[in-house]
Amino acid sequence: SCDTVGIINTLPSLISSIESTEALKYLTGEPLDSCLTVVDIWDKDFRCIAVSQREGCPCCVNHNYEFLYTPQESVTVLCGRDAVQVTPLHKGEISLKSLAQKLALLGKVKETPHILFFSTDNFTMSIFCDGRAIIKGINDEKKAKSLYAQYVGF
Repeated sequence: SCDTVGIINTLPSLISSIESTEALKYLTGEPLDSCLTVVDIWDKDFRCIAVSQREGCPCCVNHNYEFLYTPQESVTVLCGRDAVQVTPLHKGEISLKSLAQKLALLGKVKETPHILFFSTDNFTMSIFCDGRAIIKGINDEKKAKSLYAQYVGF
């Protein structure tokens, strides 16, 4: 994974250049490449794998992207950061001020208009006003969900 091995630093600029060119094509009405580009930058190997619409596919044919609009809980280990991001099933505005008052009894709290920072001896939690949180000091998704439920309460 990028956490243990990393990526070669020239790859992101190469990929961003390719994607920027595709964006310019889109903006100027030019046809886009309909292939999946696979790059092995070390060996200078570039492959274009043809992709096409699948007949009857709700996304390809009908442009129905239901998965984008279905609320989902998400717990993601952030590669190389010793942290996990928790996105609750139902995002919505939470009162950072009232949460700060509750958490101040349990650890160190620092509040900004959009983020609440909560620290204990074992972890630091950055809680955003939409309910998301990044828990630093752990790499375990189950532990992150448990801490989120315990301290944020969703």
